Amino acid sequence: MRARLSFAIAPLGVSVALFALGCPPASSSVDAGTDAGVPACDTAASCTLAACASTPFCVTCDDACNPCERCMRGVCVPIADGERCTSGTCYAGACCTGCWDGSACVAGNDPLICGAEGAGCEACDAFSTCGELGCALSADAGAIAGGDVTCAVTATNVACSGSNRLGQLGVGTTDPVTIPVPVTPAVGVVIGGDAADGLTCFLGADGTLGCAGANNFGQLGRGDTSDRARAEPVIGPTRFGHVAVGATHVCALSRPGALFCWGNNFYGQLGLGDTGPRRAPTPVGIDEGWRDVAVGLDHSCAIRGESGELLCFGNDNTGQLGDDGNMPRAIAVRIGEGYAQVSAGTGHTCAIREGGVLECWGANVHGQLGLGDTMLRRVPTRVGDGFTQVSAGNGHTCAVRSDGTVQCFGENDDGELGAGTMGTDELAPIAVAGVASALRVDVGTDHSCVTLVDRSVQCWGANRAGQLGAPTPAARGSAEAFPP
Repeated sequence: MRARLSFAIAPLGVSVALFALGCPPASSSVDAGTDAGVPACDTAASCTLAACASTPFCVTCDDACNPCERCMRGVCVPIADGERCTSGTCYAGACCTGCWDGSACVAGNDPLICGAEGAGCEACDAFSTCGELGCALSADAGAIAGGDVTCAVTATNVACSGSNRLGQLGVGTTDPVTIPVPVTPAVGVVIGGDAADGLTCFLGADGTLGCAGANNFGQLGRGDTSDRARAEPVIGPTRFGHVAVGATHVCALSRPGALFCWGNNFYGQLGLGDTGPRRAPTPVGIDEGWRDVAVGLDHSCAIRGESGELLCFGNDNTGQLGDDGNMPRAIAVRIGEGYAQVSAGTGHTCAIREGGVLECWGANVHGQLGLGDTMLRRVPTRVGDGFTQVSAGNGHTCAVRSDGTVQCFGENDDGELGAGTMGTDELAPIAVAGVASALRVDVGTDHSCVTLVDRSVQCWGANRAGQLGAPTPAARGSAEAFPP
C-alpha cells in the first residue's frame, strides 16, 4: 500500500478531530530532530514544516482503503462490524448491502434469503422466495402446469402426473402416469413443452437445477442431445433461484441475479445475438439484477433492475415481443419500465405492472389477450387493474386478482377457463368458479391449476394425459382438488 504526505494547513487545537484522517492527538508528539532546531511535530500545523512533512505524524493513506477501513497513521484499519460503510453495513471487512446470516453477507437479491440491509437473515420456506415485502410464494412452487403435465410441490417432495412420452416426469421411465407419483425433493418445479416435446426442470433447496425429458436441442443443459428420464444437474452455475421452461429452450436466473439461457435458438430466443443452439447454460450479457424471466414457445422476456425494465427476444411473428414489429430479435429489445411480473405463452405475452395493471399482447385467435376481441396486438395493451400474478398458456390466460379470485380468458374447448362450461371461447376475463383464496395460478397447454392460501392445489381443463391426476381422461370445467 502506498502512502502520501499531508500538507494541509490546520489551526492549532484541531489535531484530535483530524485523528480519523490519519493524525494522532497532539500528545503523541513525534520528534523531528532537535539538531536542526525544529520544534517537535506535535500539532497539525507542524505538517507544513519541511522537517515534519515526512514523519509518521503527517503520513496519510492514499485511496487504497476499502469502504470498511479507516486511515490511521498511514495504515488502513478495519471498521468494526455493524458500522455503516459507503453503501451498506460493515461485516468481516466487507461492505454488506444485504443481510448478515452470522457468518457471511447475503446479497439482497438472493431469492431464498430475506433480510433488510444490516439486519439478520430470514430463510424462506420450501414454498417461498424473497421479495420486496419479505418471503413470498415462489414463482416455481405450489401447483405447476405445463404442456400436458401437472406437478405439486409439497414440503417433502414433488408429485407429478400427465404425459411422460419422453421421460419428462423424471421418474426413470417413459410410461404414462395418470395418478400423481413422487418424483424428487425440490422447492420448485417448472414444466415446458407440449405433446411433441416435453421437459421438466426441478429446482433444489440449495439452488441446484436438474432437468428431464426431451433434449433434441440441448435444452436439458447437459452438454449433449440425449433425452433423459431422470433429472440430472445442468452444467455450469450451481445456484439458481428461478427457472422458466419453454417447448425447447430454458432460461434461469442465478442466485446473484444473472440471466442464463440454453437449448433451441432458431429465432434468437436465447438472447445471445445469434441463432445457434446452446447445450449448456450460457450467460445473456454480463448484467446482474434480473428479477423475473418467462419463456414461451420460441420467445423469451425478462425483467431487470429496480426500474422494472422489461426486455424480450426471439420470434415476433404474432407480435409477442411487444415492440410493434414482426421480425425475430436475437438481441433483447426494450419494451418499457415499471413491470413486476411477466409470463410468456405460445404466441402471446402478458405482464403485470407495479400497481397491479395487467397488460397482454401477441396472438389473440381465441381471445387469450382478454381484450374482448380476437385481433392480435403488437404492443402491450391494458386488460385491467387489481391483478397480482398472471400465467399465459397456449390459447388461454389466467390471472390472480388482489382479492384472491382468479379470472381466465381465451380458448375453452376443454374447460380450461374453469367457469363451469366447455366449448365456447371467452374474449374477456371471466371468474373461475369457486376459487376465492388463490395465491398463484399456472396454466398448461389446455389445463390450469391454482395454489390456494392453505397451499392446497386445484386444477381444471383437459385430462387426456392424466394431467389432472385422475385415471379417467374426462375433462373438467370446474376446479377440483389435485390429486382428486
